[in-house]
Amino acid sequence: MLLVLASGVLACTRPPQEATVTTRIGWVTSGCMAISGDAIADGTPVTVVALGTGDTATVVDARVTGRGTTERKCPVRAAAASGDGSLRFYTLSTPASSPIEVGIAVAGPVARKDGGVDVNGDGRADQFTRCTASEGISFAVWTNGRPHTGEPFWSGYEYLGYDVEPDCPQTAR
Repeated sequence: MLLVLASGVLACTRPPQEATVTTRIGWVTSGCMAISGDAIADGTPVTVVALGTGDTATVVDARVTGRGTTERKCPVRAAAASGDGSLRFYTLSTPASSPIEVGIAVAGPVARKDGGVDVNGDGRADQFTRCTASEGISFAVWTNGRPHTGEPFWSGYEYLGYDVEPDCPQTAR
């Protein structure tokens, strides 16, 4: 009976595969990663899709260098945390030739495909987007092959605490 009970508890507490993958995704601003993952060790490899203007994206390898526990280490922390208390902040190291201003990060191992990143393991490079909403930046990962169509696989939001000009397209359903 104890074995059956323990098996039932373990089965109920084990997250589905998709939840595991999505909790390893976060956004990056000015070298600071905001993510829901609470126990990311120093030295953990991070793959960042750095998002430039327009549709330009560059894949950059980074590493976690520590918790961004102060505004000095992670200047985006104060405003973003007031918008989402579940976020944790980590500082990243990147090659000097590839600084990251804004991007989407995947902590831990991730597959590369066709010059991009495959976060859901379907063998295709996924689409990574950012756009501005009324008071922040909206980030999304699209696994259906077309950005802004249907529901994103993952989404995040950096609350800035001030108004910005919205440029997010309407999502086609």
